[in-house]
Amino acid sequence: MSRPKGEHDPAAPAPRRDTAADGTYVNACGKNYMASDPIVPPGGQFPIPAASSKPLLALRCAPVIKPYLPEDASTLAGFLVDTPVTFSEIQGAAPIELPEHGAPGELLVTVTVDGHTLAKGPVALNASKVELPFSLGSLKPQSKPFDVKCAATYLAPGTKKAQTFTASTSLSYLPDPPDGRSVTKMDLRTGALLAKPATGKGGAYETVFPVGFYTNFGGYLASNLSLIDEIKAQGFTVVHPIPTYDNLTALELMIERMEQVGIYLMYDMRWTYMNSTAVTEEVNRVKNSPALLLWYTGDEPDGTSDPLDATSSTYDLIYSLDGYHPVSLVLNCENYFWTDYTAGTDIVMQDTYMVGINATWSTVWGTPCTPEYGDCGCDNCKGEFEDISTRMDEFAQRRFIDGWELTKAMWTVPQGFGGDSYWDREPTGKEFVLQSVLAINHGALGVVSWNAPTTDDITSSAAALSKSLTVMKDFILSPQATFEHVVADRVDVGLWTVGGRTLVLATNLNYATAHFDLRSVDGLALKALLSKQVLDSGAKLSGHVITLDSATTMALPTLLCVLLAAFSGARAVTVYGQQPIVPTTTSYAPGATYTGLAAYDPRILDPPPLPDPLPPNQFGIQLSASSSNVQGLSIPLSGAFFGFSVEMSVVTQVIGLNGSFIRPEFLNLMSLVAQRAGRVHVRVGGNTQETARMVQSLEDGKAIEKQQVDSNNPTQTPALLYTPEILYLLSNISSLVNVKWYLGVPLNDTSDLRLEIAEWGERILGDNLIGLQVGNEPDLYQRHGHRPEGYGPYDYFGEFGEVVNAMKTLNLPVTNNLIGPSLATGDWIPEDVWNTGFIPAYTDSLTALSVEHYPDDNCAAIYEGFGTPVDPQVEFAKYLNHTAGMSIIQPYLNSAMIAQQAGKPFIMFETNSASCGGFPGISTSFGAALWALDYGLQMAYSNFSHALLHVGGQNVYYNPFTAPPTNESSYHQWTVGPIFYSVLAVAETLGSSNNSQIVDLNANGGNIFTPGYAVYENGNLARLALLNFMTDPSGANDYTATIS
Repeated sequence: MSRPKGEHDPAAPAPRRDTAADGTYVNACGKNYMASDPIVPPGGQFPIPAASSKPLLALRCAPVIKPYLPEDASTLAGFLVDTPVTFSEIQGAAPIELPEHGAPGELLVTVTVDGHTLAKGPVALNASKVELPFSLGSLKPQSKPFDVKCAATYLAPGTKKAQTFTASTSLSYLPDPPDGRSVTKMDLRTGALLAKPATGKGGAYETVFPVGFYTNFGGYLASNLSLIDEIKAQGFTVVHPIPTYDNLTALELMIERMEQVGIYLMYDMRWTYMNSTAVTEEVNRVKNSPALLLWYTGDEPDGTSDPLDATSSTYDLIYSLDGYHPVSLVLNCENYFWTDYTAGTDIVMQDTYMVGINATWSTVWGTPCTPEYGDCGCDNCKGEFEDISTRMDEFAQRRFIDGWELTKAMWTVPQGFGGDSYWDREPTGKEFVLQSVLAINHGALGVVSWNAPTTDDITSSAAALSKSLTVMKDFILSPQATFEHVVADRVDVGLWTVGGRTLVLATNLNYATAHFDLRSVDGLALKALLSKQVLDSGAKLSGHVITLDSATTMALPTLLCVLLAAFSGARAVTVYGQQPIVPTTTSYAPGATYTGLAAYDPRILDPPPLPDPLPPNQFGIQLSASSSNVQGLSIPLSGAFFGFSVEMSVVTQVIGLNGSFIRPEFLNLMSLVAQRAGRVHVRVGGNTQETARMVQSLEDGKAIEKQQVDSNNPTQTPALLYTPEILYLLSNISSLVNVKWYLGVPLNDTSDLRLEIAEWGERILGDNLIGLQVGNEPDLYQRHGHRPEGYGPYDYFGEFGEVVNAMKTLNLPVTNNLIGPSLATGDWIPEDVWNTGFIPAYTDSLTALSVEHYPDDNCAAIYEGFGTPVDPQVEFAKYLNHTAGMSIIQPYLNSAMIAQQAGKPFIMFETNSASCGGFPGISTSFGAALWALDYGLQMAYSNFSHALLHVGGQNVYYNPFTAPPTNESSYHQWTVGPIFYSVLAVAETLGSSNNSQIVDLNANGGNIFTPGYAVYENGNLARLALLNFMTDPSGANDYTATIS
């Protein structure tokens, strides 16, 4: 395989591999270490790139996924492009002439295979991991990788001469593997592994953050298979058996047990990897196991000065025999022929064992340790935890210099042993976690320790780390994550932000208590934390300050809310309750004087500043006239994509008093949507459905009566009594406008299921009832005291089954119209429910799958215990870009695919700009209309079938429409909110054919401020939707898109 600059020159000295008469090595990392040996410089140091007086461009590219399979052909694939501009002669760098003044412009990158263009698009200079989509449809799977050429053309502003740059990569698009064989893909956006469950019994690809041990095979695993069960039960995800595998029967039995319990295998060929015959036999023996996660070849090949081409030769051989699993190795030396050995791997590991060493004097050999001589058990170390972070950082820097930042991942091997040889003691459990987390903060995507069995303290601490990573991996391995790294007073902190949530991973390198104030981090200074600690190795959070005991670690996923109190001055501000029966009260916060109802709040926020750099204001969009040539199109969609979710307690305010009195304003608004979409979907439910009970009549002819409310609990909404008049109201509306209805089955008391809503709903509404929701945000039941401790997805699974059985007992005419699980994605994720077997168990009863989600919350302005209220001005910019909608949807992409596979619609059953009523100045602005439009079209593109915008009471900001209050001396008319216009725009964009498909155009080079979509109706290009999130009254940032 090809080597980057800095590769070993065949004419240069080879690595030193001296041996004594007994066959033992007498040098390590090329250094002599015996007292009788002379000091000889080891050589093999990584070359420092030469400096350049002029700017250089190093074009790099790689596929998004390795390998692609035929199963991926139905969705868009992609290539990643890096365009660093540097003044160092790193791999592939070539001179680039940049303008002296003004914006540098962008590159036009074209990706080809055998002269055939696969992808093309603009990429900014100094960009990282820009994705250019392409279709696999023009390629046929093959066992040999495709040779890919990436070419970039650059025309500097104000010049006429184009500059060209090239790079090469390979694309692995393999045939389907034989039945039963696992596939481990690498997501090269992050370096994460993607694998199906190790049992081989099916399931979706999921990210894998491996945590486990190099584990003794002979005399341990080989003779006691129950150890595999114990390792799995402890929460580890991978086992790395240590060869030799002298007993092949025991090896096969061990692998079978790993398949049975569902734990991944890291297969080690350290003693045989330079023997091609042995490697061939071993790969063919193991490659068909569904438990196989990856191969492992060289074990410290630099430490023993293995031939420089050994790892690469074996790498090529393994890929010729398998190709469906990545290859790994570990390097022992700090700086010894790094490029040569790393060339032969997908994953490079480091094993910096610094606990319990004497870094300057070898206690084994009685000699000093220097960069040129000696062996102290940790090459070129200082005996500090920073040895690990330094090693990780050096590996990352060399990976970039060699042009491998897109193709190779890094893992860590924390020290799990000691008490002999160079290491006078074992690490404590806290020190083990510290080693691991420190490496993770510096780029490690796997933790495999040497070795097991080890101490109980290390084992239990490692198990706790592994369990916590089931939560943390959703941040660390997310392609949407932004990462920030801070070190202060030897407290090492990594922060991964996905959407509105941030994972804080902090570890204390001091052998003394240390503190870290999160307000010292840019962007967190004005944040209050709603947090849940998922890893505690001796650390606590108080306010914004993390206190870490000696050599301890904390992992803290947080929801971040801005502190209004951080500003100077204090003026009156109204605190609003979502329910209109909650009295309006006055609190204090800066910069606000309004004390009226939310619908009439005049607050106008300052628009966010223009982005820097500005996006191009002229760009082209190439489109196909027929959908047959377009990859990545959504499922067929209806113009009724956006509908409404009306809180049950406000039906009489918004929809009508009873079957004889319908709000004409509501009818008019629904007619506006139906004229464009053909129909409207409306849900009547929400939190109040859970406590609703039907009665035949109420005093004074009321159709609804509220019984109670707790103003300090965001989900403790009124208990409701309602009469059948509500259902006649809905039916009469449907006779006038084509409105279809969703209702909800109360689930607050499963010992007394109240199914009148289903019985009467089907009787009165007939075909206009299109679904019954079973459970509203069940993942929050325990948190809010509606279920006992320990309530989980399997409990909801059982309760759903009780509803299914009860409906069958009632002999209802329709029993296949249930909807669930409607998670808020708070304490569970949808996959938690899917993994119970929910879909296959209830497929005959389910009409759709559903989730609910708000991207932010304003709860602190209403309820106690949520911290200080959020400043909308600070939050405003988060809504005004394409990333806003994409980040909300990302956690649900897998669920949308699962719904497709099950043949079920996937519905965002309740959403809006922010829970607890939205934000003044945001939810009431035109910015909210732009946000909701892009969010809705992004959901449509991501294969949601429908989405319902929530309508609360009269005193909330986010309503699509608000009825006037009835208890004011002055008269107000209905208020139409900004997002109602988003509903109309989405309906017009998708049309009324019920056969529209949409694709995100990645317009303007994927710029987040100028997104665009194309809609194909009945197979033909029908409409475009182009957005501009920038506010610029001068018009300088209006843009022109040329369509061809």
